[in-house]
Amino acid sequence: MKLFKRALPVFLLAISLVAPASAEKVGGYEYPVKPGTTEWKALESKMERQKVSQIPEDVLEQLSTEELVETVLDYPFLIDMYAYDSFEQGFSAVSSNFNGLKELLKREDAASKLLEKYKVTKESKGVKKASSDEMLDLKNLEIILEQSEIKEKLSPNEVEEVEELTEEPKRAAAAIYVKTPKGTKVEVLQLGERLSSAEIKALDREVERAYPRTTLLRSATTNYNCHSYAWYSTSSSNKYWMNDPGAYMTDGSYKKRSSASGDSKIYYDVRGNEHTGIVTTVYSGPPAPGKDQASMIKVKSKWGQLGLVEHMADDCPYYTSDSDLEFYK
Repeated sequence: MKLFKRALPVFLLAISLVAPASAEKVGGYEYPVKPGTTEWKALESKMERQKVSQIPEDVLEQLSTEELVETVLDYPFLIDMYAYDSFEQGFSAVSSNFNGLKELLKREDAASKLLEKYKVTKESKGVKKASSDEMLDLKNLEIILEQSEIKEKLSPNEVEEVEELTEEPKRAAAAIYVKTPKGTKVEVLQLGERLSSAEIKALDREVERAYPRTTLLRSATTNYNCHSYAWYSTSSSNKYWMNDPGAYMTDGSYKKRSSASGDSKIYYDVRGNEHTGIVTTVYSGPPAPGKDQASMIKVKSKWGQLGLVEHMADDCPYYTSDSDLEFYK
């Protein structure tokens, strides 16, 4: 995984938000199975939950762009934008797996409607304290508005307006080196903590809602990422962000194995969205009908700027197929 490409926008803890009294609330698609319900919890993997969260094509075509914006903001796996090492990567991963976001990107008025929603959400500060849902909506809108696919649909004046509304101070990350067990130098970065306590609480909550069969072991943090946790240090005091763990796999420090075993590293070799975790348990017996071998492997891994999570290998933002998994020990 790679470093965040821009400074992480910070939620305004004291922000107060409310739509103007004259504004009518726009509805959106009502997802048939929602996080927090018994039906959602009964689905055993992210892929199963993702499938029931797609919008029927006939409904999708009938949604206005305003309704589509609301539908995207309500998408249960929008939280996955935070599970990668840049928001560009996260946005790409979510849009590739959700037909609602794909459709929004096709709409010529998508950018203007997103900007309108952002301004309506933000413009009435001071009227009431923002809920965590409102704060997360605002943050999500900032992330989406910053994507090139959306920016190219904005006029020059609108681009300038977005930049003024979402401007954040730039913070440099110090680069230093750690060594593999064989002594090869690996560059790491010290980002420091860039999340507020309100952000951490909101992000933790969304992980638990979207992934009810996982266990959140540590809260969200930008101090370290998946590669640093799995290859360098599992300590909660780890302060290093590692972009490229390749040396650990190529200098003889770890050997590639044909299958998972306890304490082995599991590497999700998905180009551009690589991820590493540590295997904690491998269950015996064949997978259940319709399940892959990944459903028999339990893992601990750090999810981007989200927290440290214990999960089945197929129940996370990164799993695509067993063929993309590699094991090292």
